[in-house]
Amino acid sequence: MLESLREGLSAAPQSADFVQTFQPFGFSSSERENGQMYLSLPACLRWDYEIPYAKSFLLCDSMIYTWNAGESTGRRLHLENGNEPGLDLLRLRIEKLRSRYTAEVQSLTDGSLEVILTPTAESVVLSEARITVDPLAYHLLALAYEDLEGNATRFEISGYRPLERLDKLVPPADLEWIDE
Repeated sequence: MLESLREGLSAAPQSADFVQTFQPFGFSSSERENGQMYLSLPACLRWDYEIPYAKSFLLCDSMIYTWNAGESTGRRLHLENGNEPGLDLLRLRIEKLRSRYTAEVQSLTDGSLEVILTPTAESVVLSEARITVDPLAYHLLALAYEDLEGNATRFEISGYRPLERLDKLVPPADLEWIDE
């Protein structure tokens, strides 16, 4: 299943709409943000948040770029191997995922499939992850994970379309980058 999903997502660059919900441990309410995402897996992922605050995140290979709309500087950070909670679910090779997680697949009532990933080692920073897939189009419908502190993050993804502007997968040239 993960191999087919990865192949489907890697076939051609795509864009989609997303809604991200973050619920801190112990809170009854959650924060909700939305925007556009751009995928050229396994190398690049980009999120352009629109509401409530315009900001962008671009991950290409092992570099993360972050910037806010209207500012002249952005931040650049080298991603250490093994330090990709949530992101590793979409970017790592299947063999590496198998070494980090055990997987269980469940059929949902709407016809989608949910892959439940449980870490195999205590050093992993997630307690559980769930990937919901459209088994016909091999589109990612949702990605949800909970960290060891109990904070829950969920991305709901819809409206897939071909990515026509590949410049979305490179950092903006007009920003000054601050290395962290």
